[in-house]
Amino acid sequence: MLLYTRKLLSAFEKAKAIKEHKKLYIHVQDRIPVSVEDVLWVIEDMTGISIKKYEVTTISEIAYVRGILERNQNKTARILIRSNQSDDWKRYTCVKELSHIAVDEVEDLSVFGEETIAKMIDAKTIERFSDENGNATDKGIKVPDNEIQSEEIAEIIAIEIMYPHEFRENDLAQLKVGKATIASLALYYKLPGIIIQRALGIHYRDLANKMWEKLKSN
Repeated sequence: MLLYTRKLLSAFEKAKAIKEHKKLYIHVQDRIPVSVEDVLWVIEDMTGISIKKYEVTTISEIAYVRGILERNQNKTARILIRSNQSDDWKRYTCVKELSHIAVDEVEDLSVFGEETIAKMIDAKTIERFSDENGNATDKGIKVPDNEIQSEEIAEIIAIEIMYPHEFRENDLAQLKVGKATIASLALYYKLPGIIIQRALGIHYRDLANKMWEKLKSN
């Protein structure tokens, strides 16, 4: 099986594990919008890593860097979130960085965070590495480097945690009949509109459906 396909399935497995762990220990179930603090606690509990998050005015000279994860050898980590962005982006960015802690393997780790993000801008995202049915493929396309895969996997986990899969079909139906808009859904889930749009797009939606079905059958 293609390495990237394995990592895709691993992302959905990890998202499932995080959601199930949260249901076991968080008393308020199915809270929407999803609590970032709940997710942080769950990942701390699952990994044994103590995590602190901070808002800072400057992270990088690169304008599109929204957050950075700093790992330490003493089982601690810091998440730095750029302060001059909207609350919905802060929420999504924090969970994306938390997802790295949950899922990254040794080969995924990189000290060149800005370089990795710059490479992602060129490589684009999951849609480039899937066919019209949402199946992961490297046909005619080079599978991205481990560091880029890691960024994309973290994005997937963040989407699956913050915008639960079980709500999307109904949301899509509401969109089609004009009872909801991307903006109203973004406001409801407290997520950036572009993240809602991506999750409901045909490529990502079909991929997610296939992955969740596969996990049910395992």
